Amino acid sequence: MKKHQYIKKKRRKYWHRFRIVLAIIFALIFCISAFFLLRDYLESRKEKSAFESLQELVSQGTTGEPAQTSAPSIHPDGSATTPTSEESSETVPTAPTEPTMLPQYAPLYEQNADFFGWISVDGMNINYPIMYSPYEPQFYLRKAFDKSYSHSGVPFLDAKCAPNGNCLLVYGHHMKDGTMFGHLTDYTEKDFYLSHQTIHLDTLYEQREYQVFAAFYCDVNEEASDEDFLFYNYTNLTNDEVYEEYIAKLRLATIYDADFEIETGTDILMLSTCSYHTSNGRFVVVAKRV
Repeated sequence: MKKHQYIKKKRRKYWHRFRIVLAIIFALIFCISAFFLLRDYLESRKEKSAFESLQELVSQGTTGEPAQTSAPSIHPDGSATTPTSEESSETVPTAPTEPTMLPQYAPLYEQNADFFGWISVDGMNINYPIMYSPYEPQFYLRKAFDKSYSHSGVPFLDAKCAPNGNCLLVYGHHMKDGTMFGHLTDYTEKDFYLSHQTIHLDTLYEQREYQVFAAFYCDVNEEASDEDFLFYNYTNLTNDEVYEEYIAKLRLATIYDADFEIETGTDILMLSTCSYHTSNGRFVVVAKRV
């Protein structure tokens, strides 16, 4: 009897220790999880605050006037001087002037010369700068506007796109908190698509408006062939045959009505984000300039 009680007591002791160890493990898991959640939350708040500051700069600049500067005169020896008020425009030739930068974007360009423009969508929280870094195509994948590390990065233009070309492809992360292009997949819903067709995309020099007319899923795995719709290979649509090929593949891929009307040569905007229907999935929204 005593032996039985001893074994029973020993088992209770072991179970007690096991429960303590288990409790410590769960507590550690909880603390680690809480740490990462808090870190992500604080990082998200920091990134949102940074973008809000940029948005405020843009809002303040909309009432400003574009800077007026005289173009330099080029002399035969290659030197340049700015004409004075006493010099007549009839006697002093002037060089072609550069396009005037929109005043609201000048402060951002001064902070970072990689700044390409600004994108916003009515009724959505897409309201961000767009970066362009052909020297390092995916630089802003994990970089903030100030080039510090950022988990959500900044939407950026495909390096193969010509800044003044007729096709712009912009990438943005599909963030779980809905920032960046986290809500882009809402365009899978017809009602959402019909009520959010207008996209504003400004460059440094002009304000543009685009109308959404197509959207599609695709897979960008390494086994993809030329027969697949590799949208990222269509960043230059200046050739009419290439343009028509792009539109033909888009009609086959779109989840909307494929009978859309579009004239060859119309400027195209594509917004791309990750999609989790496959391991290398993408969801792309396509709009035409209006």
